[in-house]
Amino acid sequence: MGVSLKVAARSSPLSKAQVKEVFGPLDIPFEPIFVTSHGDIDKKTSLRALDKTDFFTREVDALVLSGKADVAVHSAKDLPEEIPEGLKIAAITKGQDPSDSLVMREGESLSDVKVVATSSVNREHNVKQLKADVAFVDIRGTIGERLEKLYQGDVDGVVIAEAALIRLGLNPNRVTLPGSTTPLQGQLAIVARHKTFIPELEALDVRPKETLYLGLRCKNPLWHHFPIIEIEDLPFERADGATHYIFTSRTAAKKYRPFLENRPIFCVGKATAKELEGFEVKVAELEQAEGVVELLKTVDLEGAHVVWPRAEGARTVISDYLNEKCRLTEIPLYRVRTTTLLPPDPKDFKQIVFTSPSTVKAYQELFGKLPHDKELLSIGEITKEFILG
Repeated sequence: MGVSLKVAARSSPLSKAQVKEVFGPLDIPFEPIFVTSHGDIDKKTSLRALDKTDFFTREVDALVLSGKADVAVHSAKDLPEEIPEGLKIAAITKGQDPSDSLVMREGESLSDVKVVATSSVNREHNVKQLKADVAFVDIRGTIGERLEKLYQGDVDGVVIAEAALIRLGLNPNRVTLPGSTTPLQGQLAIVARHKTFIPELEALDVRPKETLYLGLRCKNPLWHHFPIIEIEDLPFERADGATHYIFTSRTAAKKYRPFLENRPIFCVGKATAKELEGFEVKVAELEQAEGVVELLKTVDLEGAHVVWPRAEGARTVISDYLNEKCRLTEIPLYRVRTTTLLPPDPKDFKQIVFTSPSTVKAYQELFGKLPHDKELLSIGEITKEFILG
């Protein structure tokens, strides 16, 4: 590779060491781009209150999405629940020791530990297995900043991932904690754009080839993610005078949100509802178009103007119902097409996850027919019906 690979990562000493761990052994010229993440700036928010968000990854991934960087390196445990659309996990590395350590001052032992710093409930539980009569305080900051609080006497112990100590070349006085740790702790994640393929990096991937996920957004970092469909935007105009809106996909909600007036919204799925936070949203119990129709039956639609931003070629269940009840404006925002990328060989996997009828059709277009020797999983009843044929 003649041109240097641009590698995005956080600006902390640990993150810089992680980049070296990945690229040091490889014969790939690379140029690191270090950025301060939101999580590095905000040192007041307790990590206890955070779910799997992009607290530490947002700014780094933005560099990859914008094309300013080719790949990103993250602590795999910091990955958000959902990788941003347009990106993929190219590899999860073998990593380092996944255990946690309770670090103490030199010459001290567990009997001297009265106050322990950690921002994890699970780590608190594990510390108590070693010593029950300790108090806990939250802590944030780099590994160096955390150790400084220990050596200054602010606390008697601090819990640190053993992998972090190894990567930074630190050998403090410590004991290994019993119990479980955060999933993927000690491992690194390499994130790239969907259309980027770098064999040397893909070869670092230690994930078992169990499950192939074909939808646009994958929530399980251990699954191999290949979006078999692509979204093509269509030109559209905003519809004025709406009294109600309908959204049957998260993609439509995201694209049309800037044009919404403050009107009641009926939608399918919790992910779609999340894109519409701040508006008056009712979510159908049945996560398909028929569920929206059931919601609409509870509303007086006389004189209503319902606007339905949607995918081109959407099922007609909703329009068949509304065209007899009120004025309906349908706005095709995008079309779904089969990817032009070379897909992985399905023979390598035991399970294949289909997320929509479009993914089923795309698979059939690429491979001719559905495999009968695999476990085929579906998201939603309509997708299941397409699989069953």
